Amino acid sequence: MNKLIIMLIFLLIMLTACCNSATEIDSTSPGNSFVQVTEIVPAATSEGQKVSDGERVLPFARSDIIPGQTTRGEVRQIMGDPVSRSYFGTWSYSYNVPNHTSVMSFWFNEKSVVIEIWIPISDFSLGSLIDQLGDPEIVELRINQPDVGPPIYPDKVFHFPSLGVSYYAPCIVDNVNLGKDCQQHYPTDTIELVVQYVSSSQLEFRQEIAPDSVVIDWQGFQE
Repeated sequence: MNKLIIMLIFLLIMLTACCNSATEIDSTSPGNSFVQVTEIVPAATSEGQKVSDGERVLPFARSDIIPGQTTRGEVRQIMGDPVSRSYFGTWSYSYNVPNHTSVMSFWFNEKSVVIEIWIPISDFSLGSLIDQLGDPEIVELRINQPDVGPPIYPDKVFHFPSLGVSYYAPCIVDNVNLGKDCQQHYPTDTIELVVQYVSSSQLEFRQEIAPDSVVIDWQGFQE
């Protein structure tokens, strides 16, 4: 009888261990759970004031998720299960953003530490950005080259590497003038994406810019 009880206890322990192991494996494999970001906390400015989309300069994200510090496990503890996960040598997690058709994405390095946060935004103009942050440190014209056909929809990227943030404004032009008109800037240009990352010097950041991108001088707004 004692042996039977011991065997039953052993089997119960084994079953519990298997269930826990299966849960852990599932937590790092692509799933189909859907979760919305219910709290997006604006970062504090140097004056300690909060900033918000459309009123004050971004970036904004969860203040407890910091590029270069927060791990993949900590992101899951804070944000819950991502709406989608991708693995191409390193992981990325995506979450729905309320009242927005795009997703917020967290990109991790090989050590499972956040290196970039991609945040879609709306109702935010280049004029508002420059009013609040001043001139960009680096302006990049990033050409989006499809697998076939001519390049389309270049992005103007306004980098502030010392702050660890970049702002993307799409530049839609015809193929004849591709890239030419994009070097002119207007206050009404729309910012559609904010990318947060670990801050660096301008020199360090320039070395990371893709060879097929063009760095252009910021000369203010077109008259």
